[in-house]
Amino acid sequence: MKIKIDILKELIEKGRIETTRILLGSILNVDRAFMWCLYSISNKDMVHLHIFITTKGE
Repeated sequence: MKIKIDILKELIEKGRIETTRILLGSILNVDRAFMWCLYSISNKDMVHLHIFITTKGE
C-alpha cells in the first residue's frame, strides 16, 4: 500500500500530528493507529518519515 507522502509531509510540517494519525487510521482501516514521526528537513523537499503502525489484536 502506498500512502501519499506529500499529504503526510504537509500535515507534519504544519504540526498536525493528531490529524495525520486519524488520517492513517482511516486509510489503514484499523481500530487503532499509533504513529511515531521522526523527521528532519535537510531541504524543502526532504522529509524522512518513520511510521509504526499497531493494530488491535496483533
